[in-house]
Amino acid sequence: MSVEICVSAEELKKTLEYMALIGPGGLKKKDEDDTAGAMRIKAVSPKSDYRYMLMFSRVGAAEQLVYRMEGKSNNSNEPADVYVDGKRFIALAKTFTGDVHLTFESKEVVLTVGRTEYKLATVVTKMPELVVPPGGIEISARFLEDALKHCAPVISKTAPGVRGGINFKVGQDGSAVCWAAQSFCAARYAVPSAGCAKSFEITLLPADIQRIAALADGDEVKLISTPNGNYFTSLRFDYMCCCLQGVFPDCEAMQAKYKELKQVSVNKQELLAALNRCCVVAGDNGNIQLYTVGDDLMLEASGACGNGLECIAASSVKGQDDSVNYLSAQTLLRIVYSCPGESVTIISTGALSAYFISASGSQNHYLLSCRRGGA
Repeated sequence: MSVEICVSAEELKKTLEYMALIGPGGLKKKDEDDTAGAMRIKAVSPKSDYRYMLMFSRVGAAEQLVYRMEGKSNNSNEPADVYVDGKRFIALAKTFTGDVHLTFESKEVVLTVGRTEYKLATVVTKMPELVVPPGGIEISARFLEDALKHCAPVISKTAPGVRGGINFKVGQDGSAVCWAAQSFCAARYAVPSAGCAKSFEITLLPADIQRIAALADGDEVKLISTPNGNYFTSLRFDYMCCCLQGVFPDCEAMQAKYKELKQVSVNKQELLAALNRCCVVAGDNGNIQLYTVGDDLMLEASGACGNGLECIAASSVKGQDDSVNYLSAQTLLRIVYSCPGESVTIISTGALSAYFISASGSQNHYLLSCRRGGA
C-alpha cells in the first residue's frame, strides 16, 4: 500500500540540512555503495487523523541523528518506513519550492512538486534504533557553542581521543569551567551558569558541539551521558555521539604551577598587526621572541628571509619580569585574534615558563608555553 504525505519544501530543506551533517564517515571509497550513505525515513500518524510525524535518520562513523518534522495526508494514515540514498534525496529536495508530495511505495519513493516527479529506488539496509535513555539534565547549547569559540585556537584536529576535545565541568550551582589542552597550550573558559543545575563532567569533540548547536538553534537541550554514548535531545531531534577514549589532563593543576610576575596590557589591533608581520618573517612553524622593556612590549622575529623588531606601547603594566622567551608565532596570533574586546593582557611567569593571555578584564584565558631556542 502506498502512503502519500505532503510537506513544506522549506521545512524539508531545513531537515535535510541537518541530515547532511551526518555522513558515512570512516568508510573507504570502495565501500561507498548505495547503503553506505543511506537515510531512513519513517512516517507515522499517531492519532490516525492524517497528520503525520516524519522521522529522518542517518548514521555516521561515531554518531547518529534522528530529526522530526510534520506532514499531512489526504488519503492515508498508515505508517511508512523506507531507506533511500541520502545524498541523492538531499540534493533533489534542495531544488524544490512550495509543497512537496512524498509517496512511499514498497520499492521506491516518489517526490512530486507540481508537474515535476522523481522516483528514487529504496535501498536494502538496516540502521540501529536510536533509543534515548531516560533522565538527563537541561543545558544551554549556546554555552557549548561559546566554549568552542573560545577554545578553538588551541584544539588540534589530529589529537586522538579526549585530547582533541573540550572538557566541560559543571558544578552543582550551574557554574562551569571548560578546558581544551595540547602539549604546549591550553584554553580556559568559565561561566557563572551553563543553563543547568546538576553537576557533571563530559568531553566533546568540536564537530559534535557544532552539530548540537546547529540542531538546537539557540534553544536548550537535554543531555544524557552514559558509558555507551552521549545523548542530546529536544522536541525536534535526538542526537548521539560516542564517548571519547582517554583521560583528560588536569589543567587546573598544570595552571597552578605558574605564578604571575608581570602583566602587560596592549591594544589588540596593534598587537595583531605586529604579529602578522612577525609571522611573515618567522614562517609557518617559526618562533618569535617576546619580552618587555620598561612599559613597552617587544616582539622579535627572524627567519631565512630576514628579521624584524616590533615595539608596542603598553596601556597598563604591573609587576617585574626581565625574561626573554620564544613562543610559537602562529599559535600566539590565533590566540590573540580570538580574544574579544579592544585590549589584550599578557602575563609572564618567568624564563622558560608560560604566558597567560586574555582579553583585558576577562576571567577566560589561554596558557601558552614557551619554546627553547629560535627554531
